[in-house]
Amino acid sequence: MCSSDLKDSTGGFTVPLRHRDGHRIWVTGSFNEVPDPENGRRMVVGTFRDVTTEHDAGRREAALGAMSLVVSRAVSTTQVLREALGELARLWRSPDVTAVTWTATDQVEVTSTGSARGWDALPAGLRRELTALRDQPVLTPAAHAPGGAGIRLEYPAGTLGIWIELGPGQVFTAEDRTVLSLVSGYLGQALHRAYQADQQREAALAQIGRAHV
Repeated sequence: MCSSDLKDSTGGFTVPLRHRDGHRIWVTGSFNEVPDPENGRRMVVGTFRDVTTEHDAGRREAALGAMSLVVSRAVSTTQVLREALGELARLWRSPDVTAVTWTATDQVEVTSTGSARGWDALPAGLRRELTALRDQPVLTPAAHAPGGAGIRLEYPAGTLGIWIELGPGQVFTAEDRTVLSLVSGYLGQALHRAYQADQQREAALAQIGRAHV
């Protein structure tokens, strides 16, 4: 964003640009008003620098921090997953993020930021993309289909596939793949911890129930 209007004598900005080979880069520019040594007139001198590496590193750190914060508020696997899907939707400005868990008995559980709450309620195209994730390597984003990107995680309850719907014209970049892989890895760890806590609570409640029999 511009830190100063171009009418001012000094200022700077950082903007995304499209490289000639097609990938996106981030460039920062700064300008200063200086005297022309030949005639003494005031002139504006600008400098530009590629800050893609710094921008991407900052984005990754921010995404991990945000995911850490939202899942820390949850106390069960269900809450962790719901909070995480909401954060994924925010990160990619997605209209809908859907997660499907295939349990060890091949039961299908659906969690979505949208209205769908069952497998049969999902569009046929989305069911195909989610099913394809079962054969995808763990924590390897799949973005071969236009309009969306997915990833597969594993945790004790079964295999988990997550599909992020992208907005019109939105492109899932190489940096997006890196960010999704990182935050999904953190999510997988959070789900493991929450699952263990769920199991401990259930065991404690069962023990209390037996004690009152």
